[in-house]
Amino acid sequence: MIVTIARKGYQFTARVTVAETAEIAKHATLQAAATETSKADTLPVEFPTKDKIPKSPPPRLRLRRWFEAAALLAVVAAALWLYSSYRYRVTLSVTDTIVLADVDNRTSDPVFDGALNTALRYEMEQTPYLNVLGLDKAYGTMGQMKLASSTKITPEIARQICGRPTARW
Repeated sequence: MIVTIARKGYQFTARVTVAETAEIAKHATLQAAATETSKADTLPVEFPTKDKIPKSPPPRLRLRRWFEAAALLAVVAAALWLYSSYRYRVTLSVTDTIVLADVDNRTSDPVFDGALNTALRYEMEQTPYLNVLGLDKAYGTMGQMKLASSTKITPEIARQICGRPTARW
């Protein structure tokens, strides 16, 4: 009496009439026969099986997912790099001392030889955040290391000067 119509819904196929009891039985048999013929007329419904289900998304969606994964990976790598660079950065403490070495004058003007050193030392001593080792202490420590006072201060010599207890403030 009720027929399913694919993608539309259900349909009631019986005729509604008021009849006597004998007519109701006759009508029911007619309707059963009509239902059987309507079932034969309808197309069979196929449900997708495991073989017919698409296994991979379309190429455009696949490419989009690759870009999303690459962007996420780049963000994670940048975050890790920033974390590691800020975590292990070198900061000066109150007890750290720096040695101001000779400034390399490449202008070939002899006026700048001493002036650049003096100006830089004066400016760096003005800040409360830096402890600049004085020239007298640097030369005194170099004398204890048996180095001439005219010796150029290289990074290795500066580390040795700062490592000596007499070079402290």
